[in-house]
Amino acid sequence: MRPSFTRALVLVAFITAMLPLEALAQDHSEIKTVPQSATQFAVDLYRLMEDGEKNLFFSPHSIYTVLALMCGGAAGKTAEQMAAALHVPLEGEAFQDALAGIQDILNQIQQSGEVKLDIVNSLWPQSGASLKPEFLLLAKRYLAEVYPVDYQTEPAAVSKRINAWAEQETNGRIKDIIGDLHPETHLLLANAIYFKGDWARQFDKAKTSKMPFQLLGGGTVQVPIMMQLGRFPLAQTGLVQILQLPYEGGDLSMTIGEYRILAGRAIRNGCHRVPASIPDNLGIRSCESGSVRTKYCSMNLWLLME
Repeated sequence: MRPSFTRALVLVAFITAMLPLEALAQDHSEIKTVPQSATQFAVDLYRLMEDGEKNLFFSPHSIYTVLALMCGGAAGKTAEQMAAALHVPLEGEAFQDALAGIQDILNQIQQSGEVKLDIVNSLWPQSGASLKPEFLLLAKRYLAEVYPVDYQTEPAAVSKRINAWAEQETNGRIKDIIGDLHPETHLLLANAIYFKGDWARQFDKAKTSKMPFQLLGGGTVQVPIMMQLGRFPLAQTGLVQILQLPYEGGDLSMTIGEYRILAGRAIRNGCHRVPASIPDNLGIRSCESGSVRTKYCSMNLWLLME
């Protein structure tokens, strides 16, 4: 019998998915706290953005990185509020060091050539504005380029230039990241991510076939489904199961989390909201204890095709 797929809540925490397995296996305790905080931030952001009816795709890593840079340039109550929103686990400089350490790891993976991974940041200050040297030094650690522009006299041209930057840095995938800009804009921070990699275990195209997919409003549609049988890391709590799909080279993986069973029955009547908090040990590599169980499982794996 072919499986019938139900549309349920799927949360992909990008910062967790993008972190290299071997690097986090090393003793970098401060670096490890950043993915945990970024994942909690991603869940908070998801709650604000989701409406329960439409698919949602966003990059928590991009947003987290830009806000972390802004947090590093803030002071007083503003800095405190931003740190709270980001769930910053470390004191100022230590946090920035840990985030820079993650950036260094990702850059090393890019240089290995196994996958294509470009993460770029940029600052767009009003021409003639004076940015503090310590903030520019921090931006340099984020590998952020600085492009002075004139919002006051040509905001439309600035929008066009920033959109062209995003299109170039994402290989044409993202063409319009901003719309109209206000002439009184003083500074804009931007982040772009481009990733392309092959699965460590390739899907056989010959095994792709159409199968029923259950809709939230009832009924089913036939959609193309990829399938393979293999051993993959799998973790689960009472409500959530997490699957890890490694990319070629073994440094990066996609981590997919979804609600699997609620009150003893598969979710079939719409998306359920993310819990108010998530376990600190929800990651694949750190779920050998507590309420989370991790194991390698032989399983039939089905994925929706784009």
